[in-house]
Amino acid sequence: MDELWTVQDVASYLRKPASWVYDNHKRYFRAARAGRALLFSPEEIKEWVRGRMRP
Repeated sequence: MDELWTVQDVASYLRKPASWVYDNHKRYFRAARAGRALLFSPEEIKEWVRGRMRP
């Protein structure tokens, strides 16, 4: 894992407001804390999106 995404990165990728990421991150994907910042694995976010796609 070379790169981690911030809340803003995840929100942009998912096309959701940052508040949605803050409100729902515990339900859908894990986050690491660096001080007050939440950091996410891009691979985990992309995997979550793929799992939600309909065939």
